[in-house]
Formats: sequence, C-alpha cells, structure tokens
Amino acid sequence: MVTTTNAIASTNALDAWLALENSQLPPHDLIIESEQLLKLHQSQGVHAGEVRGNIMLAFAYLSLEKDEQSQFYLDRAKQLNASVESVVDQVKINNLQASIYAMQGDIKNAAEAAIANLAQASALDDDILLGDTLIQYAYIMQLESQFSEAIERLFEAQQIFEKSNDRHRLMTIQSHLAIIYSKLKNYHKAIEYYRHAVDLANELDDDFSLSIFYYNLGTAFIGLENWPSAIDYFSKARELSVILEDQAGVALATSQLGNVMIKNQQYEAALPLLLQANDMLTDAGSEYMRMRIKLDIAMIYAKQGQADFANAYISEVEWMMAQGGDDSRFPRLSLGEVYAELGLYEASSRIFYAYIDQLNEDFEIKKQLSLQRLEVIYDVRFEKSRNELLKKENELTESELARQNQSRLILALSLVLMLVFLALTFRQIRIQRGHKQRFKALAYKDDLTKVDNRRGIIAFAQERLAELPTGQGNLVLAIIDLDHFKQVNDNYGHDVGDQVLIHFANIVSQSLRVNERVGRYGGEEWLLVLPKATCDEIQPLFKKLQLAYQQHKPRHLPDELVLNFSMGAVVASSGSDLSIKSLLQRADAALYQAKQNGRGRCEIADS
Repeated sequence: MVTTTNAIASTNALDAWLALENSQLPPHDLIIESEQLLKLHQSQGVHAGEVRGNIMLAFAYLSLEKDEQSQFYLDRAKQLNASVESVVDQVKINNLQASIYAMQGDIKNAAEAAIANLAQASALDDDILLGDTLIQYAYIMQLESQFSEAIERLFEAQQIFEKSNDRHRLMTIQSHLAIIYSKLKNYHKAIEYYRHAVDLANELDDDFSLSIFYYNLGTAFIGLENWPSAIDYFSKARELSVILEDQAGVALATSQLGNVMIKNQQYEAALPLLLQANDMLTDAGSEYMRMRIKLDIAMIYAKQGQADFANAYISEVEWMMAQGGDDSRFPRLSLGEVYAELGLYEASSRIFYAYIDQLNEDFEIKKQLSLQRLEVIYDVRFEKSRNELLKKENELTESELARQNQSRLILALSLVLMLVFLALTFRQIRIQRGHKQRFKALAYKDDLTKVDNRRGIIAFAQERLAELPTGQGNLVLAIIDLDHFKQVNDNYGHDVGDQVLIHFANIVSQSLRVNERVGRYGGEEWLLVLPKATCDEIQPLFKKLQLAYQQHKPRHLPDELVLNFSMGAVVASSGSDLSIKSLLQRADAALYQAKQNGRGRCEIADS
C-alpha cells in the first residue's frame, strides 16, 4: 500500500512540474513558482518531485546566465537522483550540465556531454526528451562551429514538436536557427527565422522571449548595416524590458543603441547611452557584456584623446579578467583594439598574440571533438545496422521453426536475406568511412577561397620543415597581408571583400610551383610555404604576385578599387634548429616592418 501511494504521489508530482515547465513563465517568476512547489514536495517526502524541482531551478538560473547558482541546484539534483535513479531526469541533468559547461567556455566537456546525451536519449521512448536533447546538442554543435550538423538536428527536433504542436519549443528552434545563420553572416535568413520566433512569442504572450528576439533582430540588422531598423528593434527591446522590469535587458538594449552610434561615428551621442548601460548592468552573471560596454566606453574616450578616462575603464576590464581566470569568452580582441587606438602598440600586440594562441588552442580542441563526434555517429549507426541484422535473423529463425514443412525454402531465403543485409551493412560501413575521410579533408580547406585554411597550411609547413634535417636546401615561409582590406569591406561591402579574397587566392595558386602552397592564415592574411626556395627568389616572386594581383583584377570588381599587399618572409636552412612557431613569429615581424615602411612591399627577416 505504501509503495502504491508513493508511486501515485510521484506521478502527480511530475505532472505538476511538467505543467510548470510548459508554462512559459519568465525566469524570475519560474524561480518563485519552483521554490514554492519544491518546498511542498520536500514536506511530503516526494523525492521524484524534489529531483525535478532542483532541475527546474537550475534551468531558470541558467536562463539568467547565473551559472554558479545553476550548478548548485544541478548538483543537488544529481545527489537526489542517485537514489531515485530516473533515467529521464538523468538526461535532463546531463543536458543542463552541458549548457553550463558551454556558458563557462568549456566547449570540450560540453560537446562530450552533448554527444553522450544524444545517444542516451535516442534509446528512450520519450519524444519530448529526445527533441529537447536534439536542441541542446544542436546548441553545442553551433558553439563548436559544426553548423550543418546543428541545423540538421534542429530540423529533426522541429519534426517532433510539429507533431505535438508544441509552440514554445518550436519558437526555441526558430531562435536557434536564427542564431546559426547570424554566425554564418547570412543575416537575411537569420532575420526570417527571428521573425517566425517573434510571431510565436506574440501568439504565446511570451514577452520575455519577445524582448530577446527584438534585441537579436537589432543585432542582425547591424550585420546588414541597416541602422534605422537596428535602432527600431533595440528601442522595442528596451521598451519591453522596462515593462518587464528586466534591468539587464534594458542595459543591454541601451548599450547596443550606443554601439550603433559608434559604428556611425556619433561618439558624443553614444557615450551617455553606454555610461547609462554600464551603471545599470551590475549583474555578475553578465560580466562578458559588462566588459564589452566598458571597452566601448574606453574606445570613445581614446578616440576623443581622453587617455586617462580610457585607461580607467581598461583597468576595470583587466581586473575583471584577472578575477574570471582564463575564460575564452573575454573580449580580448576589443581590448587590443583599444590599446592600439591609444598608441600602446606593445600592449596591443601582446593581447593579439595571446588571442591567436587561444584561437589555436580552441581549434585543436574542436578538431579532436569533431573527430570524436564522427566516431560516435559512426559507431551508433553501425550498431543500429547490426541490431537490425540480428532482428532479421531472429525473425527468420522463428519462421523456420513455425514452418518445418518449408524448411529448405526458408533456409534459402534466410541465407539470401542475410547476405543482402550483410552487404548493406558493409556498404554502409564503407560509406561512413568515406564520409569520415571527406570530413577530415574538408577540415583543412577554407570554404570561401578553396585553398588550405590555417590548420591545413601550417600542417603542410610542419611537414616540409621536418624534411629539412634529412635533405638539402631551404624552406621559405612568407606571411602576406592585403593592404587596407578593412576599407574594402567598409566601402564596398563584404561581398566585394569576399571576391577580392577569392581573386587573390586564385592569382597566388596559379603562380606557385608544384611543390609550393598558399593557405589562408586568417582574415585577409595568407601564408606561403615555398620548399627549396632561396632568399634571392623571394623579392622576384613578390613582384610577380603583386603585378598579377593588380593587373588581372576581375571585371566585376570596382574600377577605382586599388589592390595591393605587403609581405614578410623568413628562410629556414637545412640543419637549423627552428620551430614553425618561431619562423612564423619572425615572418610576422618582417610583415610588420613592411607595413611600417609604407606597405606594398616585402621585407625578409634576418637569417
């Protein structure tokens, strides 16, 4: 009788939490309701309700970007679920843990948790849980820059929630798709998805989500440089946040209005808005945005020649970074730009080099996670094919026992079907292996220019450097930077900028020898790897490339567009004890010297 009573109580408890989960309450209201319901279940000794309550509180605090409080409730949920042993709640806990890892910048652990969660959720007969896990998995994949994988999983989740007409989760999916297309700089597509999300938020009377979507729409219109629309949506987001008494939302929308003014060089108009946002945004959970606002203020003061005020805000940001540890979300790039504006080039270079090191480290982590993810997908699909084959074998065995009079026919059919399924299985294995090899190849190519990306060209350089001790000759590394490329994007748009990058890649690729290679080193920077080249060949090659780059400009590029580049080179000789890192630093220093000497020239580092 006691067991039956507890079972009924647990079922009713989960129903109450499910209703609260689907209520679409703003995070602050959700916390209040969850705390009240949790106290009730604690007094009643309903452990299943206690587990779900701590999960709900962890989710609500995570929505407010308060990861420490979220982790506190999540740890309590883990402890309670150790006795309840709910597989469903364990998946929910794991999904939240992955989100906390992601918020803290720990993409490695976030991706590993997401991959494991998806495999576990797929084995359960719970469409809602599977859909939620697909959304969570897609979120982690877009952080890992696996955008195609993320979009595919979101579409799977969308099919699940369209069947149940779950408008709230469909709204979440539209928002995630918009975020991905924003990261891909396809702002028109992002705006389309954000507007779908806005329609659903209005339909659900979810003003909290609506304020976020207005804010994100403003950000997307900044990407299109549509300033009136950006100002309109940021103003809507601020007005709605005022009604909701969401101080953080008001501060962020205000800061973005100031950011629009900065982009239009309206520094006097931007400064009071950013100062107001800085005073309002005091929540420790928004430290990243607080740093960005302070650096925007510092940049305005730097442009106005008020170095003391700029340095005061820089000091605040550096102190916040020191307190926060090594967080990949910190706006180090913006800090370096402010230093450069103040003329503190040594400090600026230090920040930029640290930022480059961080990007390299992040790439290595993402590369390992991508390979791990592909291996898991391969293993899951292989196991699925294997289980299907076993299932068919069992069916054939049962059929043979039931029809003894037709044993020979059934045996023949069994063998035929078994061979067919084995052939399909091994064909699937070959396809998966082919996909895996193609994925590895794509990981070393730049999507836009079709030449090697940073990791591909550095890998090629390392291979050629390793050959030097056993061979004869030299290895030349040269870093190229397209002069005034930012002005191309600013004056003609990113589409023209992309065409310039493609044009340069084509010119260099056609001009190099068979054993030489060019790769996109980052942005408008390129790395040439010239095995067996000599120091005397560098300047003639530079002039050859410069002439071809300027004289063979495609017809669709503007006539007035001036194309030029600067180059810094270094020569490694056979028997020298040098690393790729040290060679690149010397080449970069030579490039810096070329720019200091007037651009449009090549400097060679001392041997």
